[in-house]
Amino acid sequence: MIISDATPDVLVIDMYERSKYGFRSLATVVQRKDNGEALVGAEVLTGAGFMIEPFWETTEDIEGRCYTPYITRHPDFELSVREGAFDRLQQAVDRLPDHWGIVVKAGFRPYEVQVAVLNAFIRESRTRHVGWSDEQHLEHARVFVSDPRVVCPPHVTGGAIDIDVRDKRTGAYIDMGCPPNTDSEISFLHSDLVTSEQHENRMVLLRAMLTAGFAPNPHEWWHYQYGETYWAAFYGYEATLYDVLMHESV
Repeated sequence: MIISDATPDVLVIDMYERSKYGFRSLATVVQRKDNGEALVGAEVLTGAGFMIEPFWETTEDIEGRCYTPYITRHPDFELSVREGAFDRLQQAVDRLPDHWGIVVKAGFRPYEVQVAVLNAFIRESRTRHVGWSDEQHLEHARVFVSDPRVVCPPHVTGGAIDIDVRDKRTGAYIDMGCPPNTDSEISFLHSDLVTSEQHENRMVLLRAMLTAGFAPNPHEWWHYQYGETYWAAFYGYEATLYDVLMHESV
């Protein structure tokens, strides 16, 4: 499945159709500004009814392992998102089925962790695709992890979130076809490798997040962003609300 990179004329189509395109090229020309919004931490997120299950608490998760050295040195680090992203996440909940509960897996990501995650995906690619060149491994990793040498990574701004969804009645995950951080085409938002039911579940989440003002990631059904360069490119804004953040306590 090929995801086309958007050109400016894509902005005239509706947001649902727009979600089938990538916006990385347009994101590179967006003006990067920051409105100074603070981060909202785990206590506020859980107080608002969100479940918090960070990747670093899942030992087998490829991204989660990359946080360990950082958290060891920064024991105050916690899952957090910008205030605006938090507000819009609350709006999205009102547009989901009553029995759906949002699980927040990741938010703000320190710069050095971003680099570590990219390198981890490159190493994973080398074990799975032995015949590929170094450039092929790098490009594959960049599909799922932003390279800070090329683009402004959404998570490093605090404006991006990775989410999953649980059925509040049973505790089971809603079937989206694959778990977050799956690095293959089945993770694509509009993947043709999932069942019709799995695709519709993804679309229920997509419609709620779009209505709340988030931009989707066409390569990852679980990833949404607000206020940063990709979001600005998706909606046709000239400038961002958020830029790269350094780690601070929330």
